[in-house]
Amino acid sequence: MFNQMLAAYLRNDNNPALAPAGVLSGGIFNIFGDYVFVFVFDMGIYGAGLATAIGAVISTLVMLTHFLKKSNTLKLVRPKHFMARLSQITVTGFSTFFIDVAMGILTILFYCQIMKYLGQMLYLYMVLL
Repeated sequence: MFNQMLAAYLRNDNNPALAPAGVLSGGIFNIFGDYVFVFVFDMGIYGAGLATAIGAVISTLVMLTHFLKKSNTLKLVRPKHFMARLSQITVTGFSTFFIDVAMGILTILFYCQIMKYLGQMLYLYMVLL
């Protein structure tokens, strides 16, 4: 989530080319890292997860270089009327939170029904899609 937020910030801070460069660098490492960790080092699913995590770190590091440039406009300021702002954020975000929780519960119930009626092999097939 941090990578997505950082990419959106870069696009709005007059550095839109750095966002896809960061995402691509992490994605390319993930592709080659999957092969190397899974097949060359024979690490299995742990290697695939490791490649994904390292790819996310590489993406973040590439995008964080924006904050070292003079074109960075981020300034940290003390918030005013913090509780009123927090209340507005909570009211605005509650519906999205509620929908996400409902979708999570629905997904869990869906996969439980697949496991009950069709077995584990179809479940694994559905997860891999």
